[in-house]
Amino acid sequence: MLYVQPKNPVTRRQANSALLAVGAMAAMPAAAFAQQARGLPAPRKEAGRPLMQALQARRSTSEFSSRPPRSTSCTWFTASA
Repeated sequence: MLYVQPKNPVTRRQANSALLAVGAMAAMPAAAFAQQARGLPAPRKEAGRPLMQALQARRSTSEFSSRPPRSTSCTWFTASA
């Protein structure tokens, strides 16, 4: 029996990626049919505050320090950039 080596052998990585791609494409139609289209519920227009009142009532609760950052953190930031 004569064995002829191909000019461009397929590597194991190429074969595995091709098998994975074929398997993914085969599973795509099944996943597409499994999803059902659902409608959204109607918005509740009567509940809650009017929009402008809700926007006026918004408040930030964040607190910030008035002192400048420490020099070591600034040095570290400039050294990493």
